[in-house]
Amino acid sequence: MQNAFENMGMEINGMLFLSPREAFEASEKGAVFVDIREDYETGYKAFSVEEVIYMPYKNFKERISELPADKYIVVADSVGNKLRKALEILAGKGFRHIAGLNGGIFDWERDGLPMKFDRQESLTGSCTCTLKPRKNFSSRNGSGR
Repeated sequence: MQNAFENMGMEINGMLFLSPREAFEASEKGAVFVDIREDYETGYKAFSVEEVIYMPYKNFKERISELPADKYIVVADSVGNKLRKALEILAGKGFRHIAGLNGGIFDWERDGLPMKFDRQESLTGSCTCTLKPRKNFSSRNGSGR
């Protein structure tokens, strides 16, 4: 198996963090993305890489057995808020080839890396911590925007 993380990233307190470009390069070498954002967040914007496993953080611990222990794994979220805890959980379960995507999908998009968009699932909110599906927001407020 090719080392998808060779000469990449920054190690902080024993955990590897990759820039968006490094994470993309790792995906091209066979690394699997594990997107821990909630379902309503992944419907609108998604990473466009070879292999993505969607595993919302709220179910992360219960679903770890679904992850391929023999592959390199890049854990990603919105901006990086839940990465450290997710990486700690994976390391505690014996996963050795893991890294976090620094800056999450926010920095991924900023760097112009491949993404998939579904405008039907667009979100609304004043910051990433309050995002909600626009279709639910519109119907509650009687607006059709």
